[in-house]
Amino acid sequence: MTASKETTPGFGNTEGTAGFYHRHKHGIQFVVGGLLSLVALYFVFRGVSFREILGAITSFDYVWLAPALVSFYFGIWLRAARWKWLFLPRYDVSLKHATGGIFIGFALNSVYPARAGEFARAYLIGRQEKTGFSTAFGTVVSERFLDLLMMPMLWLAAVLFAGRGLIGPEAELRVSIFGAEHVLTGERFIDLAWGLVPVAVALMVGILAFTIPYTRGGMLWLAREIPYAPRKWREKIAHLMESFSQGFGVFRSPTRLIGLIVFTAIIWFTNALSVYLLARGFDFQNVMTIPQSMALIVIICVFITIPAAPGYWGFFEAGVIFSIVIMGIHGNDSLVRSFAILVHLTQWVPIVAIGLPWAWMSHVSVGEAEAAGEHLHEGREVEES
Repeated sequence: MTASKETTPGFGNTEGTAGFYHRHKHGIQFVVGGLLSLVALYFVFRGVSFREILGAITSFDYVWLAPALVSFYFGIWLRAARWKWLFLPRYDVSLKHATGGIFIGFALNSVYPARAGEFARAYLIGRQEKTGFSTAFGTVVSERFLDLLMMPMLWLAAVLFAGRGLIGPEAELRVSIFGAEHVLTGERFIDLAWGLVPVAVALMVGILAFTIPYTRGGMLWLAREIPYAPRKWREKIAHLMESFSQGFGVFRSPTRLIGLIVFTAIIWFTNALSVYLLARGFDFQNVMTIPQSMALIVIICVFITIPAAPGYWGFFEAGVIFSIVIMGIHGNDSLVRSFAILVHLTQWVPIVAIGLPWAWMSHVSVGEAEAAGEHLHEGREVEES
């Protein structure tokens, strides 16, 4: 009697392995991300004592804290207003519900793996405003598109406005990994920054082209016909592209798209302004400029794309420290590490302190939200009670 794939034990049972991963994926993602975060934190804070960091934090001029917080959380409110706009004209959702959804989504992303907050806020607004989960999740995808588009635009703006003054030519970042020392100089990074300009332009053109149905269809066809790639990979790439494109129905006209891009640029500027204001509270060797704060935001976003523990601990700090040192704002010491911690805490603590209680009061179920996401990927809408 031949055993079936479902009952065959051992490591060769791929379906059993897939089933195990599906049942325990959150735990696996949390453990792997947590280990990577611990490694990053070790390298970030290696050689610096807690007393030095605490002393550097106490030297911060707290006059700058309030305006920095106002700038960042005004940006959060603007995100809620943008989300409300994405539902129009079909649904006129409550700004209060949209604001709650943003706080809840960010808070859950800070404590749960796999960006569970995105599913949760889409599920919540779909239930509260009777939009349905697929419509709500489509607007979340549209948000991610706008934010993805803004990264190369922000980098381009920072490089063009600051020129070669964006980076300190004499700056030098030394990193020792497993006994091998790696050195990146400011002069080399200047060349890299300018070299990334055409890449940023190409990325912007490609992302914008994806909003046009005709070109999007051609890109999906190419994804399915990638030569020499395994069929499973091609189908996965095409599926991701289709999932990404499902929210593009909200971009009904060039005027609406341009308006949303400008609105998104303001949102990102409030984030950069918040970082700039916090930097003014530290006695750095050189004063951070606005273009440098814009570039710092982009670099942080690149660093936190690496899988990490919820909240991006370790990689967020690494991105801040890398930016400050390579831009020639300050050397790699306890003051820079204290700045990285403070920036992270000002963005993490209030979000979690507000978002988690709001989620509890709104009866948000992460499990139900993720089930709705799975139903959506299978082509079925979920019933919201």
